[in-house]
Formats: sequence, structure tokens, C-alpha cells
Amino acid sequence: MSTRRVTKQQFADGTTIDGNRIEVALRDIEEIADRVPAGLIANRFTQTQISMGFQPVLSGAANWKQPWMTFQNSIASEAENTFRVKGSGAVTHANPYDVSDWSLWEVSLQRSHPVILDSFDLFMVQDPGGSGGQAYYMPGGSPSPYIPPNVRDLQMFVLVDNPFLPEDRAQASMVVHKADFDSDAWLFTPNPSAPVVSDMLPPHPGGSISGWSVRISNLRVPLAPYSRVRFVIAIPQYDSPGPGQTNWGLQPWRTFAPSASVTLLEPNTDG
Repeated sequence: MSTRRVTKQQFADGTTIDGNRIEVALRDIEEIADRVPAGLIANRFTQTQISMGFQPVLSGAANWKQPWMTFQNSIASEAENTFRVKGSGAVTHANPYDVSDWSLWEVSLQRSHPVILDSFDLFMVQDPGGSGGQAYYMPGGSPSPYIPPNVRDLQMFVLVDNPFLPEDRAQASMVVHKADFDSDAWLFTPNPSAPVVSDMLPPHPGGSISGWSVRISNLRVPLAPYSRVRFVIAIPQYDSPGPGQTNWGLQPWRTFAPSASVTLLEPNTDG
């Protein structure tokens, strides 16, 4: 960086150099170091990661699945919109007529200043040994050690609500939609030759966990101040026996423990 952008005092051949001018120049440098002007850091950002933790499905009736929601509202009093997530119904499947509805896990966030969405990471932990009194695994998987089946009917969304009509889902902008991908590309499994080590107290109540770790990176999506962003996972609900229901079971929202991490790039500020 040129010294002309730091201080008005310039020292060169033919100019006077005295203590006062040197002191003024050092004061200018100190002011910039204490509060860097926005123009000097216009392309520099600080990485912020936000984690969204797992909330177990509430116990109760057989089909009780909170905090999961249905994709299409079946009760008129629930909301005015017909569909919660734009575009999710357009995904095709091997046998699309077997899918009666979609179950959604959704988390939203809102920032008061402009940010850049860099990545969205999803972790689907499956544990047949049980975690907190509940086993999480897909019936179509293989045992010993447990490996979930390969599926292509998982969807991930990032949507930005309309700032003027935030509750009208039809007005939302869909900025990311990941669908029709091979889950085996994101599979992680335990090492069958290594025993589980309980090195934490209290120890994890389950066994050797498996699952999927899906990453959507290098998004570079700019988000305006006060934009409400929704991060959504959608899994299918099959209404008849077949390959889909064999893999997911009758209650697909009980087959894994979801968690996610969002990476934002935020500009450096002085506040």
C-alpha cells in the first residue's frame, strides 16, 4: 500500500524532515491501525460458522413427528400457502407415485448486515444402537456394522424470504436446491476392526455411528441486510410398499439424527 493512502506527510528528497512531521505521520498510522477504513478491507471477510443442533422427535402417537413438518399443508387452518418449500415437488423419482408427501426439517436465520453464504453442511447420523433411548437407522441398511442404503430422494434447500411478504412462501427466492444425488458419495461408516472407545463422560449411549455428510460449498450467495434465510432438509414419505419405503420405513423422520453447519463470510466492522 502506498504511504499516500496512510498519511498526508510525505518524506522525499528535497523535503524537510522534523520531529513534528514524523509525529503527525505516526499518528495517522495509529488511527488507521485502530480503525481500518471500509475501503481498505472491501474484499476481506471474516468466516462465521453457525451450527444447528439435533432435536429428537417428540414421543407420543405413532405418526407424531415434531419438529418435522409436512411439505404440503393438509389442514386449511395451518397456513394459507399450499406448499412450504418452492420447487420441492418438481423432483422426479424412480416411482414418483409412491411419494405421498415430504417431511421437512427447517431452520432460519437473519443477519442485520450484508453477508455472503459460503457453504451448507448437513450431517445425518444413524445409530442402530440407540441414542437417548431412540435408535436412528434406516431399515433398508445392512447390519454389522450398520451401513445405510444408497438413496437418491433426499433434498436440500436454501431459500430467502421476500422482505415485504416474508410469510408468503410463494414469494421466496430459492438460491440453492440440491437433489437427485447419490448418497453413497457422502457416506461415512465406522471402522469394523476398531472397537468403540468411550473416552468421554457421560459416554455416548449408542454404538458405532454411520450416516451421510453432505456438503454444498463455494456458494458465494450475497445476502442483503435483514434477509431471512431458510435452510431446509426434505425427505420423502412413501404411501405404499416398494424400494423407497423399504429404505426409509414408515417413519422416515426417525431414521437419522440431523444436524447442520452454515458458513457465512462477514465484512470486518468496527462495531
